Amino acid sequence: GNKVFACLKGAVDGGLLVPHSDKRFPGYSNGELDAEVHRDRIFGKHIAEWMDDMEEEDPEKFQKHFSKYLAAGLTSDKIEETYEAVHEKIRADPKAKDPVKAAAERKKNAKKPRSYKLKVNTRFTRQQRQHRSPRSEEHTSELQSPMYLVCRLLLEKK
Repeated sequence: GNKVFACLKGAVDGGLLVPHSDKRFPGYSNGELDAEVHRDRIFGKHIAEWMDDMEEEDPEKFQKHFSKYLAAGLTSDKIEETYEAVHEKIRADPKAKDPVKAAAERKKNAKKPRSYKLKVNTRFTRQQRQHRSPRSEEHTSELQSPMYLVCRLLLEKK
């Protein structure tokens, strides 16, 4: 549900006439829509509060959960500013990107699958290949076993 209502709110704010009820939006209670609660939700204040709570309660989980936010330099203090900047960019150029070009760009940057089968040698690391080779210590000790020597002598005499 929540993504659908976010889309509905965006469509209504964009000027589309969509039959709806304000009861579905955050901040609606007792027959009225609280605009401040609704605004806080739009600008991600609930996410900033969640980040602050998680950082205090479990710093390891916070680092893991918000690693991409932190790598981008986005802290709980900057979330509202970031949302405002994104909204300004959308208002400046509301035209959607061409989906065909966007898909082509994603495809171009995507990791390409191998079009060939790997040979046995390339599937293993160098160390694994050496371990499997007939010259490895285990294999040579096996070759020097008394049974091997007896068989070799018998074959040579023939």
